[in-house]
Amino acid sequence: MYNIYYKFITAITLLFLIMLSSAVIWVNASDTIKYGCTINAKEQIHESNTLAKGIANPDDTQWRAKGDLHRKYHFPAANADIPYRLYVPVSWDGNSQLPMVVFLHGAGSDENRYIDANNRQLITLAEQHGFILLSPLGYSPFGAYGTPLRLPAVFRNPEIAAQQRSAVKPEQEKTLQLSEKDVINVIEIVVNEYPVRRSAFFLAGHSMGSGGTWYLGAKYYQYWAAIAPMSGPFVD
Repeated sequence: MYNIYYKFITAITLLFLIMLSSAVIWVNASDTIKYGCTINAKEQIHESNTLAKGIANPDDTQWRAKGDLHRKYHFPAANADIPYRLYVPVSWDGNSQLPMVVFLHGAGSDENRYIDANNRQLITLAEQHGFILLSPLGYSPFGAYGTPLRLPAVFRNPEIAAQQRSAVKPEQEKTLQLSEKDVINVIEIVVNEYPVRRSAFFLAGHSMGSGGTWYLGAKYYQYWAAIAPMSGPFVD
């Protein structure tokens, strides 16, 4: 049953992204989104880019490595080493720009579960179609990427969404912020290392990751050519 489920998720994700690969979505968004953290998007991109430049080491033997990469970096705001999963096509020539797909996992999962699902089908497709696949942890398995919305907070349920936002405690707010920051950190780490084609930069996610896709897709609209949220809380 899980294999069928993950095949469906994978197929829908890639269908959206391949069909929209030449389209650019311009979102009428501000630097803060009312249903998420108060982090300013432009300031966060600058902060993450500074972190990435400080980490960058072209002399490292793993610099611009190819294949299935399990990596981690030191996240100063969390005072912790945070993992992320990266796949770079082994067929890459080492110089050409590559499209990139960022995939956000569902609640309780991690950076590996969706990438390993269905005999690593997402990796197979990344190699076949020649794109970088990036899977952040989002700081924790329940980090939610900066938005507190959960199912059933979907379109046309503004009351439930309002209740979920008002129920956020300070400790949860901190986790939400760290989760959002982690995603932007690893994006900037990867784009500072690899030549990502900015016109073919995509965001996708499932369940909790779908909520994160709506949220980060709007808030960090500068990044994305297209987004593919699946089966998760919608924005109100």
